[in-house]
Amino acid sequence: MAEQESVLRLERASVVLSHQHVLQDVDFRLARGEFLVLLGANASGKTTLVKTLLGLIPTASGRAYVFGEPVERFNGWSRIGYVPQRVTAASAVPATVEEVLMSGRASRVGLLGRYGREDRLAVDRTLELVDLGDARRSPVARLSGGQQQRVLIGRALAGEPDVLVLDEPVASVDLAHQESFAGTIEILLRSGTSILMVAHSLGAVARLVQRAVVLERGRVIHDGPPVDLKLEHAHHPDIGRSA
Repeated sequence: MAEQESVLRLERASVVLSHQHVLQDVDFRLARGEFLVLLGANASGKTTLVKTLLGLIPTASGRAYVFGEPVERFNGWSRIGYVPQRVTAASAVPATVEEVLMSGRASRVGLLGRYGREDRLAVDRTLELVDLGDARRSPVARLSGGQQQRVLIGRALAGEPDVLVLDEPVASVDLAHQESFAGTIEILLRSGTSILMVAHSLGAVARLVQRAVVLERGRVIHDGPPVDLKLEHAHHPDIGRSA
């Protein structure tokens, strides 16, 4: 059987920051329609790997590819939804939840375009997906950290991306909303969205994860079936080194 098409890929990628190797000869791929979780202890290189895939950090050697194109030449960024780890950007925005989600449609209407019925419907659908329908007119700055995180996820989803990249999306979210988040992931997977999620543990989404990659000190030590572990123990010898 032919290998699934990769939507995000690193080939023997190394990254050096402040004279230290943060990633070392990393091979990585996210297949079309796949839900992959990236695990690893703190300072293992997870966020650096994500930012390298998205062209935000350059490689010292090796290459990053997006939909088969070298990342430095890729220009279809409306196809990628990215939710960074920090929520401070959301908390400083003087806008309502609905306005922030609508901003996620900007790449679809262009710089001088106007939002139309399709954009409003997409935002309505997304508000329900992230369980913020009742807060649509609330200022983002007044929301809890967990709600602000869901606003960022909603902004990425409102653009209807082909690939969703999430850096620890449920770190500030309570258990009930983690279950709701798992339901959102399930809906996105049924629609064919490819999802890369950085996490500290599998939690509520464990049943949906198709593949797990574990990093340790900038190297891949596991790439295969999901493993049930907490990330502070990601170096445990039971973690396989399968390719």
